[in-house]
Amino acid sequence: MTASPPSPALSVRPSPGPWTFAGIYTLESAVRALTATVIPLQALYLLEQPRLVSLVYLAVSAASLLGGFLIPFAINRFGRGKVYGFGATVLMVFPLLLATHTLEGQIAGMAGRALASVCTVITFQLYVMDYIAKKDLVRSEPLRFQMGSLIWAVGPALGVWLYEQFGPLEAMALPAFFGGLVLINFFRLDLEERTRAKPPGNPLANIRRFLEQPRLRLAWCIAFCRTVWWGMCMVYVPLYLVRAGEPPITGAIASSLAVGLLFFTPVWGRIAMRFGIRRSLIVCFVSLAFSTIAAATVENPYLAAALIVLGGLPAGGLDGIGGIPFLRAVHSYERPQMAGIYRTYIEMGDLLSSALYAALLSFFDIPAVFVAAGMIAFLGAGLCRYLPRSL
Repeated sequence: MTASPPSPALSVRPSPGPWTFAGIYTLESAVRALTATVIPLQALYLLEQPRLVSLVYLAVSAASLLGGFLIPFAINRFGRGKVYGFGATVLMVFPLLLATHTLEGQIAGMAGRALASVCTVITFQLYVMDYIAKKDLVRSEPLRFQMGSLIWAVGPALGVWLYEQFGPLEAMALPAFFGGLVLINFFRLDLEERTRAKPPGNPLANIRRFLEQPRLRLAWCIAFCRTVWWGMCMVYVPLYLVRAGEPPITGAIASSLAVGLLFFTPVWGRIAMRFGIRRSLIVCFVSLAFSTIAAATVENPYLAAALIVLGGLPAGGLDGIGGIPFLRAVHSYERPQMAGIYRTYIEMGDLLSSALYAALLSFFDIPAVFVAAGMIAFLGAGLCRYLPRSL
């Protein structure tokens, strides 16, 4: 007697849910976290001046911004799976460029890190919008940031410790390994594209279409304000403590502690469900602004670092729920185009803040950067007032 074929219901692969995407995000976070504080410190060793470090970040951000506009075309031409796979491959390669400990390798590695981020973040957002219902975003988004926080809590400090104890090659081998895991895990999941989107069209037309939608414009500006703070935290807090005479590991630990507070993002998700996303975002931005500006007013570097770390709590809330205004506003038929434009808040945040910080550091010391980041957080709070009260 021959065995009957398996039931179709049993052969259907379960649909990926919030935990699946949280796992993907965690693996990606391992690569970025382990290199986050090593990159500015190594750049400072090679360039010797914080202002020059800002200018390198400025150039890399400009190139990354251009690449972000081209991603929708790449998705349309090759499919989002190949674009994500390419980005994951670059995640595996860019740490090895940094391991050369040369100025050329430093710039190439920073550019590779930015390129990988452009490819993976945009395609990741598209998969999330395909598989996670809009009503579930307030739970799924904080969950992935909470899981990522476990890596970010130790990654920046561990990366610098490996760098200081063993050297660039040994320090960069670990993030390269995690980059390989990102690639393997993605092909193992074999995610499908569920939305048939329009062809990408002309980049200028995509930008015009994005700007025609007030809710998308507002979502972009809010995301811009929050990413500026994280760039300041990961780059200038370590530089500030090194310039104050503290060992490099001190700044790395401060950054790790700040990002580690992302662990509490599910709490912000519950707060948002109770009081609304709009009110929660305003509270987060105002709290962030006060703690950051206060850090610039104290002379003790440890107290200043502690105030920045404290700002990681509301900053984590901004990460956990700050992307929901875009995810709820974007139309399903134009997700790749609008996600590509929306994603530019990261490059524009790095680009404009690097230019601003380079100008400030021509006349002032690093605490001026803290003041600027705090003022931008106040701007974010003001913008959140224009979100729908029902959000």
